[in-house]
Amino acid sequence: MTMTTFSDRRVCVFACCMTLCVLLSGGAHAQTSLTLIECEFDKAEGVFSHHLSADGKTVVGHVRMDGIARAFAWRKANGLKLLPEFEVGTFESVALACSAKGGVAVGYTVDRGDKRGNKQAAIWIGGNKPIRIANLDSSFAYECLAVSADGRTVAGHMNDSTGLNESAFVWTAEKGVLPLESTITLSGRTYGGESSVSAISQNGQVCAGSMSSNEIDFTNACVWVDRVGAPISPQEFKVGRLPAFISTRSSVTAVSTDNAGTVAGLTGRFENKNNGKVRGYHISNQVFSWLENPDGNILNYPNAISANANVVAGRGSGRGRDEMASYWSKNTGVVSLESQLSETDKKLGLKLTNCTGISSDGSTFAGTGTDAIGKKVSWLLTIRP
Repeated sequence: MTMTTFSDRRVCVFACCMTLCVLLSGGAHAQTSLTLIECEFDKAEGVFSHHLSADGKTVVGHVRMDGIARAFAWRKANGLKLLPEFEVGTFESVALACSAKGGVAVGYTVDRGDKRGNKQAAIWIGGNKPIRIANLDSSFAYECLAVSADGRTVAGHMNDSTGLNESAFVWTAEKGVLPLESTITLSGRTYGGESSVSAISQNGQVCAGSMSSNEIDFTNACVWVDRVGAPISPQEFKVGRLPAFISTRSSVTAVSTDNAGTVAGLTGRFENKNNGKVRGYHISNQVFSWLENPDGNILNYPNAISANANVVAGRGSGRGRDEMASYWSKNTGVVSLESQLSETDKKLGLKLTNCTGISSDGSTFAGTGTDAIGKKVSWLLTIRP
């Protein structure tokens, strides 16, 4: 099997300076454009977006219909279209990520007849019937979580039938499944571990996520380059000792690379095991920042990062709201995307609760929320000069 029909081409990984200056300056009056991503099927119970393409034109996710999940791809040109199943009427499906121009979507399907409910990794090319990743043991559950800009490299993770022993992998049509390093070395001792991948760089050479070990109740943010794990510790942030990190679990949720393939920036979260508090962070040029404002607005669940690593988006909280779609930049701090709606759009009664994707130039955001009657909806919001 070969994957030579891709229509995507590598997109520019640097943001348009003018757009970002206006978006992130906080002093300019930006124009916003809101689009609701709607499903025309009467039985649709909600629309859930999971990812936005780098060009800001394609959203992928799933629709709930009669309690069943169906993967979709939405484009400005032709609206929401359900992605095909392996076999019509027998599978549930979810699309979790897409390539730079949306031509390739990845995620998973579940055979409704499988009592174990095992996930099967799925790749949709050009909206066609999904491709199964070859040479995977059917006793394991698999899902694809991220895909490179050109659609040729896919990252995901797999579990055994008990739901334990999670292991991250990357896949290409040429090389097949390649496992990612999943051992942890601390104080000279190596521990058997598990690995989970959350993101892949535009060029497909850098994966990010976390590694953990049940032996020592340890979960640490991790970046893989050429499939060798490189755990990130607080000391490597080069911001001094941070004792609060001793009792935390950490992960990387999004990563960006420059033209040379070097990591330009990343974002993720820390969870304090003692009190359950979650804090989001951002690293760029070896500078560490918490995604928090003095006024109480925080972005504790970052999901996406712009190409130049200057803008982070995800789910935050503040000002009496537990769930609030937000973005962060060094110039503005944490900003609620709901607050950026036009006066006309604010009258719709929408609550934007989570941002799941951002375009490469940092100007377009996609996410989920609820409408005036509480129904789950997805949206696309563009902020321009």
